[in-house]
Amino acid sequence: MRRLTRHNRLADMKQLLRRHIARCLLPVVVLTSSCVYADSNYDLGVSVLLDYDSFDSLFSDEDVGKFSDNEVRRARVSLKSKHNDYFSSKIQVDFDPETSKIELKDAYLSFTGFDGFWLNVGQQKEPFGLEKLNSLRKSQFIERSIATQAIAPGRNQGISIAMDRKTWFWKLGRYKLDSKDKQVKPHAMTGRIGWVPFNSKKLNVHFALAASSRKLFGEKYKINERIEVHTSDSVVEGKSIKARKVQLTGAELIIQRKAFSFVTELQKSRVQDTKDRRRSYQGYYWQLGYRLTGEAHKYQMGKFGGIKPKSNYGAWEITYRQSELELKKEAQVINSRTYGINYYFGKSTKVMFNYIEADNHDKNELFDGKAYSLRFQYSY
Repeated sequence: MRRLTRHNRLADMKQLLRRHIARCLLPVVVLTSSCVYADSNYDLGVSVLLDYDSFDSLFSDEDVGKFSDNEVRRARVSLKSKHNDYFSSKIQVDFDPETSKIELKDAYLSFTGFDGFWLNVGQQKEPFGLEKLNSLRKSQFIERSIATQAIAPGRNQGISIAMDRKTWFWKLGRYKLDSKDKQVKPHAMTGRIGWVPFNSKKLNVHFALAASSRKLFGEKYKINERIEVHTSDSVVEGKSIKARKVQLTGAELIIQRKAFSFVTELQKSRVQDTKDRRRSYQGYYWQLGYRLTGEAHKYQMGKFGGIKPKSNYGAWEITYRQSELELKKEAQVINSRTYGINYYFGKSTKVMFNYIEADNHDKNELFDGKAYSLRFQYSY
């Protein structure tokens, strides 16, 4: 009996060690593989986003007052490598100047051996939500909508397969979710499918659906978000739920006609707790953009990218977004309206200004407030 106990403990230790090594070595494998292949093609990217925010008490935990703050919103380095006709990789890290810590973002290997088909293994974004999948540095607004931030998942370790053709694309993956309890293994199956009936320089039309089934086994689920100002406080708080499972659904639409663009998303989260009680959260946004200098945003099979100025003097864009998040059981609805103007100086430099009006309908009370944000962005 004593030998069996020791054997079991040794087996458990070996299993934990293997998991730890796999987690820690993944970014190392991706990075070193980029250096091993002599014929690899490299794409090094750097982006720095500097922000200044000013907001009133609606966006803060404080009852009254006017607040302002500035930050290095992002300092990110990424390395994409194409090793040969079959394999490529990506590693991306963020540096936080306040804590002097480095955070791993993307770290995955890709098999691209078939035309239009690829397989990713490692830490990556789950295929859910147009806004979430698009890079923040290519966004038309300084922050993503409150609906996207509250509902759409982000990066997790997993494996995914994807395919795109001339008029359609899809991606499906299984992902490991974080857990405080090491005895449970929460996971998710997430997929996205899209149809692109028009994709030309003059007209882009994109329609996509996404869904995610998430098994949490009692892990906590909670809506806890800022109202679209990153240096403000998290003032939208739902109930903390011991969730058994979560079902996410989303729909997306892009219509871009030359210099004019319309984008909208609808997302919903249905939560079932460990006692089979149910809650639901839903949100949406729609946004308009118009390039005064005539440019169009780049579109590439499911991603709505940045723009390339036609003139050496840069490009100007005006934007408007309306977004909403509803917490039904908590009887809370948050609405925001954002007016923006963007200036693109070449491909590397971008200056953004957003003016935000927000309403917080909390039970039978209405609170409103205003904020503005300014960003200087440099990337290559």
